[in-house]
Amino acid sequence: MNSSSFSRSAKTMPSLPQILRKTGLQQQLTVVVTLGVLLLVLLSALAGSLQSSHQIRQVLHAQGERIAENLAHGSQLALAYRNGQHADTALQITMAFPDVVHASLHDSNGATLVQRSKATLVPFSPVIFGREPHARLESEDPSYWYFVAPVIIQANPASPFETAESSSQAIGYVRVVQSKATLSQMVRQMFTLNLGLSILFAVVFLLVIRTLTARLTRPLQTLSGIMEQAQHGDTQLH
Repeated sequence: MNSSSFSRSAKTMPSLPQILRKTGLQQQLTVVVTLGVLLLVLLSALAGSLQSSHQIRQVLHAQGERIAENLAHGSQLALAYRNGQHADTALQITMAFPDVVHASLHDSNGATLVQRSKATLVPFSPVIFGREPHARLESEDPSYWYFVAPVIIQANPASPFETAESSSQAIGYVRVVQSKATLSQMVRQMFTLNLGLSILFAVVFLLVIRTLTARLTRPLQTLSGIMEQAQHGDTQLH
């Protein structure tokens, strides 16, 4: 299509004021209200999904930290004696969780003592713990959360008559990798549910608005028809 034909087609296209003049008040109100309701439906569905995603994320994040802490408690003997067989039961329980794809034990230098994995992951860097005795989120990417927790043992006094308080010592740490598949699936389900409920409400609302606008604009349409007849010289107005 050349420029001349494009310009001719552009000239033949009706403008917005022309379209509005050719449509009635009821149609205009229906279009405006429909567009507003559809926009409101989309925004409410997005807002509900974001809120639900934040809450689900917090629950799964706390679950991942608890899984890492439980694995750390069950790995004390394995790291103390550097024998991964002592952690078989703890690793089996950890890997039984649906979203857990990796669990491993590491000594204080970062060397891997034993690991279980369901996915191919990038190599990990050693973790340095400060004074925090609890599990924490090491990092995350679009697909996984990476949790680490220190394995701590209590160094008891040599004699029961000594009054010095027992000190704790980190002999290594555990790493748990949790998938975000459940998070993504639940967010999609919540968005679909919110969108479906919003659309249902919007349909009912539009039906009510259409009925009300028809009643409100009927006298105006009658008056407009009478005025149009008068403009054409019809003196028998009724």
